[in-house]
Amino acid sequence: MSRVLVTGVGGAKVGGIGQKIVENLLSANVPVRAMFWKRDPLADELEKKGAQIVEGDLTNLTDVHRAIEGCDYIYFGMSVSASIS
Repeated sequence: MSRVLVTGVGGAKVGGIGQKIVENLLSANVPVRAMFWKRDPLADELEKKGAQIVEGDLTNLTDVHRAIEGCDYIYFGMSVSASIS
């Protein structure tokens, strides 16, 4: 079955949409890889539900290549912020 990469899952605003998409895909037994900038409790929760978790920065090409490897589809969501803390 095709694996789906969902980016921006950890963000407070955009991530809320990504989280719901991950949960819906998992409910449909679709393999999901969820990309987080930093691992957090939500990542742990989604991993327990069956998502594969990958950490990375969407502005770093190496991280993006690693995240998309083996995925057939991507749902792209990314917050835009003047600073990252």
